[in-house]
Amino acid sequence: MVIRSAFKLTTRLHRSPTGRRALCTPSSLVTTQQHGDVALLRMDDGKMNAFSFSMITTLHRALDEAECAGSVVLTGNQRCFSAGFDLNVMGKGPSADAGRLLEEGGKLLFRLLTFPRPVVLAAPGHSMALGAIVLLAGDLRIGCSGLTKCKVGLNEVRIGMPMPRFGMEMARWRMSPRHLTRAVTLGQLYTPEEAVDVGYLDVLVSPDHLDAHALAAAQELSPLGMGNRKAFIMTKMADRGAMLEKCRQLVLQDVADFTA
Repeated sequence: MVIRSAFKLTTRLHRSPTGRRALCTPSSLVTTQQHGDVALLRMDDGKMNAFSFSMITTLHRALDEAECAGSVVLTGNQRCFSAGFDLNVMGKGPSADAGRLLEEGGKLLFRLLTFPRPVVLAAPGHSMALGAIVLLAGDLRIGCSGLTKCKVGLNEVRIGMPMPRFGMEMARWRMSPRHLTRAVTLGQLYTPEEAVDVGYLDVLVSPDHLDAHALAAAQELSPLGMGNRKAFIMTKMADRGAMLEKCRQLVLQDVADFTA
């Protein structure tokens, strides 16, 4: 079952300078362009693409519209895919706002995991904390080669935060068991090349070719999300349904921990 956002999309269409149709959302945090059957969603808060309340809300709005496409590419700005939750909320310790933000982050992850179209994640730079958990939710994850200063990983414990239980369960589902303890319990950060072996990424391409490669891959996958897509959705849920059910239970404990 796809988790639906409660937010209603209010957009208008315009033509981008390249002639591609673009969707103007009420916020500039996420811009959307339509490339054939593919919806390209780009997060850009001008910094590290923190998952704030506003970013999560705007992503839901963009995903509402993207359900009309054949597939989706989600990417970031030139510096970062995402460095995780908004530390202005989460960095102050347990609070009502921290618990609520964690819950909203969980809803976004569940929506990506159950999205009825193929989801390609294109990581142009750093992917840390919740940003790395989001990578675990993609159907296909593409990173950039040769970025020696780029970091990918679940560094929660290294910044004094417990790893959410639902994030741990997603890591068990997607990661190589050889790396699980180092990656999660010890908060190890990796280069993109290392992140492929760990299980955060599937393939690497040149940074200059990231968008083009992600769009081509998504276009190839679009038939799975169009026409009779029942087989795709059923298989997707068979792959991750048991993990999702456990995560839905664990997120309630996580919210209590981050609220108390």
